[in-house]
Amino acid sequence: MSTMKDKITEAFLKSSGRPAATPEMEQLSEGLAKAVEEFVSEQEFRVVKLESELDVEHIKTSGDIDVDVKPDTLFGPYAPLLSSLKKLASLVPGAGSIIQKVESVIRGATKKVSAGGSTLPKIDWKKSFGQGGALDVKGIGKIEQKNYKTADKSEGLTQKSVVKLFPGEIKNGSKK
Repeated sequence: MSTMKDKITEAFLKSSGRPAATPEMEQLSEGLAKAVEEFVSEQEFRVVKLESELDVEHIKTSGDIDVDVKPDTLFGPYAPLLSSLKKLASLVPGAGSIIQKVESVIRGATKKVSAGGSTLPKIDWKKSFGQGGALDVKGIGKIEQKNYKTADKSEGLTQKSVVKLFPGEIKNGSKK
């Protein structure tokens, strides 16, 4: 692999028709290679496409959550009593309809409070064993400027991403 200086010297030789480089040509090639390296290393390169894993620090709700409660749950300790009364009423003619009406009235009253009848406190899932245990979240973060092949400026989120080429990382053909 040849260095940038070597490639510039080769271009000079090819264009001049000379068989070998002069010391001045070598010096000019070295100066041009250094100028290109400095110019490129001063640039900020925009990221036009990015895909990365997400590292989620926390996920939580901002407030309490209304939850529905099944009407049978609202019967509470009276549910077994109603069940027993139904069994007894089945033994007495006509009593079943009375118990059924009582149950219907109770069910109607509990339905009114069953929607949003309880509140789940705001949820705060932490990285390790918060409310409800550990939370495993995976995702992909994407930033893509759609017209990057034809655009002359970055736009959107790509303006916030910068890729820097560091002088010590420029590949010039020498083995590191």
